[in-house]
Amino acid sequence: MNKYAYNFINFWLNLLPPNKRLSSFIGLGKPFMTPLTWLHNNIFTRFYEGDSSANYDNSATYTFGNQIRYIDKCIYLCIKDCTGITPVNTSYWLKTNSNFIGIKDQLMFTSQIALMEYFLNTWFARTYNTTPSQPPLTSTYTNDIYIETNDIDSLIFLVATTDILSGNVSLHDYTSDYFVGTNPSDYNQYSYTIKWLSTIPTDLGISNIEFEKQLTVQANKLNLAGLKFNTQSY
Repeated sequence: MNKYAYNFINFWLNLLPPNKRLSSFIGLGKPFMTPLTWLHNNIFTRFYEGDSSANYDNSATYTFGNQIRYIDKCIYLCIKDCTGITPVNTSYWLKTNSNFIGIKDQLMFTSQIALMEYFLNTWFARTYNTTPSQPPLTSTYTNDIYIETNDIDSLIFLVATTDILSGNVSLHDYTSDYFVGTNPSDYNQYSYTIKWLSTIPTDLGISNIEFEKQLTVQANKLNLAGLKFNTQSY
């Protein structure tokens, strides 16, 4: 049972003596219970379960009580009828939740591949495969955003007095790319790569550069300290 589920009309009904549970007395309590129901739905139910409100449409007409999801992934309530007025205008909109993803799901997100993929696809409203697994060799991966782990060369380590003067030394001379010295090295290895469908930025109405920035910010929320990753379209 969801402890956040609560019916305030039933609460009012149970406050009344059995012989007073008439429609007129029940109706008397509705003006008092309705605001409590609204507050409960936003503070508890939507905060816990998540919010499925539609994305904001600049061409749509919104009336009092409509709720939408804006580009910042926050949920806003229309408090005054409007058309073409973005939710940043507090005279027309009230922010009711700072994240459309419910806290129930947020608590599950970790750096594990399956959960990290689920978070990234959910955040950007993309297709997610409910059976977390690596893609079969004979078919296309179903996640729009997925993660590939990379092989790290354990035979190389970096050495330098400063990062600008860094070079790498290998176990064998034929695997050494750079001398240790004053010449800077561009040697870099990533623990994993986040692959993203090339059409996503267009669907979101942003540039590839902006999308990769947003993707990196969100991935860093779950990335373990010490691990480096890169992003790549496909």
